[in-house]
Amino acid sequence: MRTKSSVRNRYVLLGDLLLIAIIVIGSFAIRLELGSAFSFYMPSALWMVCIALIIKPLVYYEFGLYRRLWIYASVQEMKLIVAAVT
Repeated sequence: MRTKSSVRNRYVLLGDLLLIAIIVIGSFAIRLELGSAFSFYMPSALWMVCIALIIKPLVYYEFGLYRRLWIYASVQEMKLIVAAVT
């Protein structure tokens, strides 16, 4: 039987995956100003998206970001997030 938090965490994971892809492509777009260089580096951007989609959720999971009850987040959780994303 699935608990309410496991279903909610699934949506958090899906949201994280979507935002990771958007942020990686967005960072390439901002850096390369959507010019001809952006088209040239698009294959590299897609590779970076694939790598980020594999590595970042694993890091977040190892730091326990998907096991927390975020309604009661405190300074300790904020420190954990900062450590996970840097």
